[in-house]
Amino acid sequence: MEKDEYAWFASRILGWIGVDLGEYKRPQMERRLTSLRQRWNCSSWEAFFELLRRDRRVYQEFLDKMTINVSEFYRNPGRWEVIARRLVPRYLGLSRPVRCWSAACSTGEEPYTLAMILMEGGLIPSRFDILATDIDETAMERAKQGIYRTASLEHVPSGVKAKYFDRLDEERWAIRPVVKQRVTFRRHNLLADPYDHGFDLIVCRNVMIYFTEEAKTRIYPKFRESLVPGGILFVGSTEPIFQPERYGFRVFDTFFYEKTGLPQAPPGGRNRRPSAHRAMRAAPVPSDGPASEILAQPGGSSMLRFLTAGESHGPELTAIVEGLPSRLPIQSALIDQELRRRQQGHGRGGRMRIESDRVEITGGLRFGKTLGSPLTMKIRNRDWENWKTKMAVEGDPPPEAKPVTKPRPGHADLAGLLKYNHDDVRNVLERSSARNTATLVAVGAVARQLLMPFGIRIFSHVVEIGGVEAERFPQRIEDIAGMAEKSPVRCADPEASARMVEAIDQARRDGNTLGGIFEVVALGVPPGLGSYAHPDRRLDGRLAGALMSIQAIKGVELGLGFAAARLPGSEVHDEIGYDPSVGYTRETNHAGGIEGGVSNGQPVVVRAAMKPIPTLYKPLRSVDIHSKEPFQASVERSDTCAVPAAAVVGEAMVAWVLAASFREKFAGDSLEEVRAQFDHYMDMVSRR
Repeated sequence: MEKDEYAWFASRILGWIGVDLGEYKRPQMERRLTSLRQRWNCSSWEAFFELLRRDRRVYQEFLDKMTINVSEFYRNPGRWEVIARRLVPRYLGLSRPVRCWSAACSTGEEPYTLAMILMEGGLIPSRFDILATDIDETAMERAKQGIYRTASLEHVPSGVKAKYFDRLDEERWAIRPVVKQRVTFRRHNLLADPYDHGFDLIVCRNVMIYFTEEAKTRIYPKFRESLVPGGILFVGSTEPIFQPERYGFRVFDTFFYEKTGLPQAPPGGRNRRPSAHRAMRAAPVPSDGPASEILAQPGGSSMLRFLTAGESHGPELTAIVEGLPSRLPIQSALIDQELRRRQQGHGRGGRMRIESDRVEITGGLRFGKTLGSPLTMKIRNRDWENWKTKMAVEGDPPPEAKPVTKPRPGHADLAGLLKYNHDDVRNVLERSSARNTATLVAVGAVARQLLMPFGIRIFSHVVEIGGVEAERFPQRIEDIAGMAEKSPVRCADPEASARMVEAIDQARRDGNTLGGIFEVVALGVPPGLGSYAHPDRRLDGRLAGALMSIQAIKGVELGLGFAAARLPGSEVHDEIGYDPSVGYTRETNHAGGIEGGVSNGQPVVVRAAMKPIPTLYKPLRSVDIHSKEPFQASVERSDTCAVPAAAVVGEAMVAWVLAASFREKFAGDSLEEVRAQFDHYMDMVSRR
């Protein structure tokens, strides 16, 4: 049988190069190596093993498949900022050199980034050293050369690039000796080799996710022993440590863990992982007035809620978030990052060239942490300078503030006029404008920062624009997210992405607009959010309502969605299994992570359909509200396609709903109380 052959292959690899494939998650690793074996036309695992021994090229590809050599400088810049802001000042006060370890360093971008951050923070080169290790010696040889392509430097600050890199040609950069000399490269197998000691900082990112839970329970204690008292372990954004106190760590910052006293034994003496995160093995199907209030619970819960206000061309947009626990770290840079993502995407209009959104937090935060009081945020409208007279807050209307009397089809114009008894369409369109989604994104970015310490990650990708559908998706969830961010339309299928761009360009030439469909995926959602007991507390209902609250969204589906109506039950429902080593399992995720209105521990997958933007440069017919004469509808500055931006807004609303449901499930006035409830619940679930 194939599984027996793979086990034989794994045993031979262990005896040959000392790498234990049994320590890696089998479904992922077997799938990756099977594709490589088939590409080299090997009919069996035995034949593949013999080829590995004979052909150095195949052996190198095998190592690449196994070690996932994907990296870039300053990957996730906000996380590196924690080192610059919180750790470097600590290191400056040491009387000895600082020792760091970049474990699983791949091609060297990570240790070199660390070296540059330490030097930029004021540490002279002789006051620190960095050990960089990896199992792939070829990757480390590339690292030692220190030559990188332009794409790898995308997130490097311009001043740092000028200081530490030399440009070789249009596509290549060489890192300068002052950086290279602080990094020592050495081959090391995290699963088998002994660990050095005395490190102030260990950076091990985006590799632990590939190991089995059993392997992790052996590696984390080794990392702890390698650290000095108070030393820090920095992990990747997809691999948070749940219940870090079991291993002798405490949360220092998001994805940073500080060495504390002795590890705490888990209740009952068992060290099993929560079932919420076992279920992440299953991949998702590729698959009204001047202010508005959204409550965490439609029935009126005040646990977590927000309020927004402001007009599109007014002085500023405002958002107030109530119900956050105290002592929660909030970074305005991470909010700004999401605001920038909302403004991007092929097909956006002229307003995006005017605005450069940045948040200003004016209440509820002190020294970077929440106080438990309402959090207040402002986003200034730069275009207000051009509208001060026509959008004045006080006084009488000036002559130039001529009323807009031609409601546009597809907008809230006419319905809003009738509802609020206005005689100027501008009184409606200023608030109903999608400009106000900036506040939704800011609120969602705060929600994400509440969810991140508990391992919940959210991303989106576009699956259709103007009838062009994405068909080919990467197998790994992480690759879908990464490829979507590199696409001008946030589509993870490169061929479909190019055709979507062409369709948008043609629509612009035609004076038309295009809609589409985007998918939002939430990883690490624990089971038990929402409720089957009351309709207004169903998680799926809340998600649908939140996404439908976004301008231009006309349809929402979860998991298979409407496709489930066309299939027999045997092809729709996700069968349940049980593996003693990992707990409950699912081979599919057709339900989209929600059953009976309750999250079931699998990834939450939801899609939303966006209609074409109704403001057309070839206007549709309308009627003047005063004369009742037919006219061409008025034209406001508009986008040709905003589906990529809507996907970012969709992420924000999914993050908000999950955070609100999370707060209901895990109440507490401080972050420590919330974490204690979360840890207790997840430990209880893990023993079921």
